[in-house]
Amino acid sequence: MVGVWGRSKARVLEGRGAGGDGTVYIDSLAEEVVLKHLAEAHQHGRSFSLISEEAGERAYGGGETIVVDPIDGSHNAKMGIPFFSLTLAAARDRTYGSVYEGCVRNLVTGHHFEAQRGMGAWLNGEVLRLSEQSDTLNVLQIETTDLGRHLEDYAELVMRAQKVRILGSAALNICLVASGAISLSIAPALRSVDCAAALLILAEAGGVATDMGGEELGGLDMALAVRPSVVAAANQALLTTALSSLRRSP
Repeated sequence: MVGVWGRSKARVLEGRGAGGDGTVYIDSLAEEVVLKHLAEAHQHGRSFSLISEEAGERAYGGGETIVVDPIDGSHNAKMGIPFFSLTLAAARDRTYGSVYEGCVRNLVTGHHFEAQRGMGAWLNGEVLRLSEQSDTLNVLQIETTDLGRHLEDYAELVMRAQKVRILGSAALNICLVASGAISLSIAPALRSVDCAAALLILAEAGGVATDMGGEELGGLDMALAVRPSVVAAANQALLTTALSSLRRSP
């Protein structure tokens, strides 16, 4: 990505990806690299089905499911905002709850979040484990493209929060909850490619997540057309506070 992100050529529109968003040059470039490595893995004997932000669903022999977004935070990447990531998850079937391994890499800083189900989560090789159980809302992160239309939905939480951020990479947002940097991250609609890996990292670090109605996410299909809301919290107290506030919203 060096010499591309933030440059005018990064923003050249090349069509529309399987996820429904416009595909620009930097998206295509990143996916080309990822698909090359996945094809090589298949040639060396790994069989899987792929769900990708741009390419959609492809079969590489079937079996487990690989979920990938070559650039989560494409708008940041194309405009030169240094906050975007690669996200990759492996699942035993097509549900969120079957994800057994995942990683999210900040493509600017190189910070690498990863997790294995039942084994833990790590940031740059150091164990991630949330321990703070306070319901103090230090940093609230809201990931939405039309916040102005929904300000009333989040008003109570915004007033409660010490700081509010809109950062632009759903996967990194959730990972920052897992690291304790963000208390609560809310997104009204995410695809599996945006959050499957990060949700495993959060869970293995001791955090919690549901949709905005308080429903569990584990049984949902990871097809690109399925776009659940996601409330990711550093602990149950913060999640309870968030859900209570969101349910009272008009």
